[in-house]
Amino acid sequence: MDESRCSEITELPYGPCRIYFVLIKFSTDYYIQVFRLKNSFGVISIVWLFLAFWLAPALASELFDVPVTQDNDVPIEKFAAAGDSLIIWTPSDFGVQPPQTMLAQKIAKLGIEVWIADLHATYFIATGSRSSSKFRAIDIVQLIDFARNKGKENIFLMNTGRATRIVLQAAHTWQKNNPDSSAIRGLILFHPNLYAARPELQKEASYVAVAKSTNLPLYIFQPVLSTTHIRLPELRRTLGQGGAQIFIHSLPGVIDGFHLRPDDHLGKADIAARKILPNAIRQAVALLNNQKPVSRAAYSIRKTIQVKNALPGLRRLQKNKTPPLSLPDLDGINRQLTDYRGKVVLVNYWASWCPPCIEEIPSMQRLYKKMETRPFEILAVNVGENKSAIRKFRKRLGFEFPVLLDQKGHAYKKWKVYVYPSNFLLDARGLLRFGAPGGVVWDSPEAITTINDLLEESNK
Repeated sequence: MDESRCSEITELPYGPCRIYFVLIKFSTDYYIQVFRLKNSFGVISIVWLFLAFWLAPALASELFDVPVTQDNDVPIEKFAAAGDSLIIWTPSDFGVQPPQTMLAQKIAKLGIEVWIADLHATYFIATGSRSSSKFRAIDIVQLIDFARNKGKENIFLMNTGRATRIVLQAAHTWQKNNPDSSAIRGLILFHPNLYAARPELQKEASYVAVAKSTNLPLYIFQPVLSTTHIRLPELRRTLGQGGAQIFIHSLPGVIDGFHLRPDDHLGKADIAARKILPNAIRQAVALLNNQKPVSRAAYSIRKTIQVKNALPGLRRLQKNKTPPLSLPDLDGINRQLTDYRGKVVLVNYWASWCPPCIEEIPSMQRLYKKMETRPFEILAVNVGENKSAIRKFRKRLGFEFPVLLDQKGHAYKKWKVYVYPSNFLLDARGLLRFGAPGGVVWDSPEAITTINDLLEESNK
């Protein structure tokens, strides 16, 4: 085997690809010496059998390119299986991740072929937030055509997060181009984010048009520790408008991206969920395969209204009526927002598993100490976590401001929150004045000035 093919071998179980060639060379040289000495051939047989079994999992994949539009090629890593089902796994915003190859190997062993398509390499684009917006649905359509030409009868598309909109669009387009074929048997989506734009504070979210134009069956893996979890009923209603059958696999205690992140970024529940994921995907494929085949696309996609994205940072809000807020704190004492009339109040929605929240909280604590002699309060509303976990987190970060418990997400929904953290500044009359869909450096000069201005208003 040519060493230049090293890049075509998936991760070896016990060392880098180079070890393969060292072992081959060693065993070959050893064979020559044994042969010259007319020793037993059995030793060499054992060496080669060891190599065959040791390397078999690593050599289970095959690389090839699929030509698509604009003279581009999509690199495919294929994990072959004897079954008649194929998963085309396209990347999230953050590209093809090492855990994918290991998962794909395990899925293939269960009889489902997997093709991992590296679209970032196709377009020579960097991975990162919103990078999937540069993917072209028509190229995924051509991947499906290529698979059909290879005789694949039962095709499933799989994707994650914001990039799921691209596979929905591709599936819809393929259905329109092939109205008499039901080769696409369904889609497997991990915590799909189908917002047309980042939701504005105090406004209902809008969804991409294709979310309302999908009639293929969908299987959704939804971590509970996710900003999209509480909004799942809303998403389900939206996806159902096109006639799609929707199956939800809820994952308690699990974070977004659990199937793609490195092990050292995961908790016990995440690792446990990933361990059983290949079998869960096999069950999802079986369930989708048992649904009535769908050929013709749902009604035509209407053009999505483009809404300006809401970027992090404090912005002035209209003086709308403030939603009610009445929740227990960590000591079980019920706190109502109306109890704080006469004070400027920062209402913050957060979760302990949210990295921007963790980054924001120290500046909130500094602000809290700075304002402790003034008519100012912080109410940090935790969504969905238990008291024990919050107390440990609070002790670790060392913050003192009150924490309210929104265990079932009722306040989260009433306040029209879609992202963590989300912040609201109320004046002394209890009116919403400023908000931020994202983290704020609360002891920055700009934030301090805004709060001081609200405090001065209350003194007039």
